[in-house]
Amino acid sequence: MKLIFIYNAKRGIIHEIADTFHKLFNPTTYPCSLCGLTYGLLGKLKPRAAFLNKLACDKEFLYRAEADPYIKSFGLPPLVLLQKKDNLSIVSSAEDLRQMNNIQELIQAITHQLNEKDHPSDHP
Repeated sequence: MKLIFIYNAKRGIIHEIADTFHKLFNPTTYPCSLCGLTYGLLGKLKPRAAFLNKLACDKEFLYRAEADPYIKSFGLPPLVLLQKKDNLSIVSSAEDLRQMNNIQELIQAITHQLNEKDHPSDHP
């Protein structure tokens, strides 16, 4: 099982600096709500790191340019996907992520999906 985090951002220190200033001075127009939920101005948020360290699954972190196969199937990033064997599903879409207010809401969404995937409902 693997969680795949796809950020709507570009790789590189110049982009990271620009993103930091964008989040600081105009956060409502920042295009990556996943970045906004998981990173503060000084780096990764502690609850994010603690939560991910506890999970007994693989994690992959991709930038927009690295995620073409996923984008073609699931839409534009940001995205959080869950791969279980040969099945790939959305945990949180770009719209879901935009509606979240904090890292705890993302953690709840991931936890819910992991539990659903481990214990599927008998309902159709």
